[in-house]
Formats: sequence, structure tokens, C-alpha cells
Amino acid sequence: MLNLNLGTYHPVKIFYKLESFFIMKNFFIVLLLFSFFAMEPLLFAAGSDLGMSGQPPEKRQRKTKCPPFEKRLRKELLTLSAVQDTHLLGAFPCKTNILLWRAYIHGPEDSLYTGLRFDLGFEFTDSYPLEAPKVFFITPCYHPNVDLQSGEICVDFLKEAWSPLMNIESILRSLTSLLNEPNPASALNGDAARYFLENGQLKSEKLISYVAKIFKLHKQGSNPELDKKFAGS
Repeated sequence: MLNLNLGTYHPVKIFYKLESFFIMKNFFIVLLLFSFFAMEPLLFAAGSDLGMSGQPPEKRQRKTKCPPFEKRLRKELLTLSAVQDTHLLGAFPCKTNILLWRAYIHGPEDSLYTGLRFDLGFEFTDSYPLEAPKVFFITPCYHPNVDLQSGEICVDFLKEAWSPLMNIESILRSLTSLLNEPNPASALNGDAARYFLENGQLKSEKLISYVAKIFKLHKQGSNPELDKKFAGS
């Protein structure tokens, strides 16, 4: 520390002594400020790398942007969970792949399918909803527009008439209506289509035979291959 014993000094010498003291003091202050500003960029960079969590970048989880198709499907899942008639229809994603869904519908009242439940599989692409999903009957369904072996469905709203405004719920409701309103003109099951007249009405004398085939096929249980592919949660 600077010695300020002024008792033996001439006034001029005292002045220079004080001046030297303040010069040294200011020098140290300037040196400290310079050191701080010189180190500030390094401290800031280190803080940026650590982030708010105090962890290096490689240990921090990076947020990934949800793709449009996944965002849409998650929204539809919330919508389906709020429908009032879950005893008639429903759908949910499969265990490990959000592009695969398992769904179900029940035969409409006063139809040949009344009292029957049908499981379905939905296969989406990352272009959904611009591109329609592929839909299959997991539960065998004896119907003119359903293939007995593959479970594929021939309907225009899943092909050329598809609209991005449609969703899983509207597809399920349309398929429920299809059970009661087949289109034999675009049949995948020729045997079932032959039961119908050109106007699409079932011949009364063939009704018992047709219904018997519906229930016989339904009792066979799910298609094993489709059942495995669209395994539920």
C-alpha cells in the first residue's frame, strides 16, 4: 500500500505524492475494467453452449418439429376420443407406428349386419391428408365391395373422390353406411354382388342365404395377417 506519511514533505512534494497515488489507483481500475470486457465474449459463449439447463449441447434434448401428417393424426385422435357414440365406432394408433391405426364399426340398425362388430385397419402415408389412407376389413365381411381374402374395400371416397377434408371419423361413418348400401357395380366380391339386382336391391328369395354367409364368415374371426399388422395398443 502506498505510504502517505506527509509530515516531512514540502507542499509541492505532497501534491506530487497525492497525484501519484490517484494515478496508480485509476490505473488499477482501468486494468480491471479492461480485463472484464476482454473476458466477456468468452464468458458469453460458454454460457450459450451450456444454455439455461447448465448442460453442454450434446447432453441436451433437441426439440424436433412435428411433421404435418403426425400433427393431423394426433388432432384426429383427440377428436375421436370426444365422440359420443363410441359404442358404434372408434379408432386408435397401433403400438409403435402412428401411420398404422386399428378401428371398429358396428353394423347399422335394421340392416343385414345388425349386431356385428367389424375391426378395420388404416394404413396412412406421410402425405396424409392429401393422400387417402388404405383401409382394410380385419374382420372378414361378406359384402359386394369387400375382398374376402385381402379385406380391401372398393369405394370412391377412398380413391378418386377422396378429399383432404375427410378424416378417420367420416371414413368410419361412410363405411357403416356402405354396409347397408352396397354398390354391386364396383364389386370385389362377385359372389355377393350376384345376390343383388341391377338396382342394387337384394332379392327377397336370396335373403336367408346371404345373411347366412355373412354370419358364417364373421364367425371365422379376424384375418391373422391383418390382425398382426394392425395390432392394437
